[in-house]
Amino acid sequence: MARTWGFWTLNKLDILSAYLPAFTTASRTKARGTTVYLDLFAGTPEGTERDTGHPISSSVLRALNTTPRFSRHYFFELPAVASNLERELARRYPDRDDYRVVSGDSNETIDGVLAELRAVHLDWPPMFAFLDPRNLGAKWTTIERLADFKRRRPNKVELWVLCFSSAIPRVLGGEGDVSVGAEQVTTFYGTDQWQAITDGRYENALTAAEAREEYVNLYRWRLEKVLDYRVTHAFEVKNTSGSPLYHLILATDNAVGSRIMSDIYRRAAREHEAMRHEALERRRIKRDEERGWRSLFDAEELAASSPREEAGYRHEPP
Repeated sequence: MARTWGFWTLNKLDILSAYLPAFTTASRTKARGTTVYLDLFAGTPEGTERDTGHPISSSVLRALNTTPRFSRHYFFELPAVASNLERELARRYPDRDDYRVVSGDSNETIDGVLAELRAVHLDWPPMFAFLDPRNLGAKWTTIERLADFKRRRPNKVELWVLCFSSAIPRVLGGEGDVSVGAEQVTTFYGTDQWQAITDGRYENALTAAEAREEYVNLYRWRLEKVLDYRVTHAFEVKNTSGSPLYHLILATDNAVGSRIMSDIYRRAAREHEAMRHEALERRRIKRDEERGWRSLFDAEELAASSPREEAGYRHEPP
């Protein structure tokens, strides 16, 4: 059974679909078309949009269908999901030999894949790594390994990371041993500097929104100052009610990639807000229908006519 995803997941995947062909196109001349894609939390091939029931292609299919193609793809997943993913991809792409499904925890199996790439002398081409974990599943040590893999090259592995800042209070405030949650957050950041933000929140020196922004800011700051990425871009994703869910952070050394993602984020911000209002209207129409009322307009028409703030994106350094 396909997983159900909110409109924000569709928006996230559409950003990926817009960026990947730009990445492979920009690499055609300098890298002779050789490129590598890493998806460290690959998931299933497809999902279903929660409100409409429409199928949504996952990051895996979007990467494999990118034109120009990546030379190699690595899809990481836990064993149960990995076996299903491998069978499904073999069915859909029987003639493709440019991908591999890597079974296990990607925080542990990444070393083997990077060693494999070194062994076949693929430690030089442009590489894009997508890390889309649930909650705080991507360890800082994994981010470090990716950044170090091409550190002596002009451009390190480009990272696109989902930073689930809204999950941090939940992890810290969960039931059981509080130290377990603190250890998880420290593992996510690779430092305990996050505690200053949490202290500020407990002391009412920071609002919940300010603390959330500071959690994201710290992550970006460490990507730039500790791992030496030239620039980071953070895109805020909200749910239907407008509450922040997570940020999508690009870390890159490439000025072209930075400029392209800035443009994509600006467009995505407008699309995200339109999709959010459409989801709101769809939810309202459903409630009305349950009461026996019928709307003269569909959700898309109602969303288009409703007043709303003009969304946008502007890069600011951490």
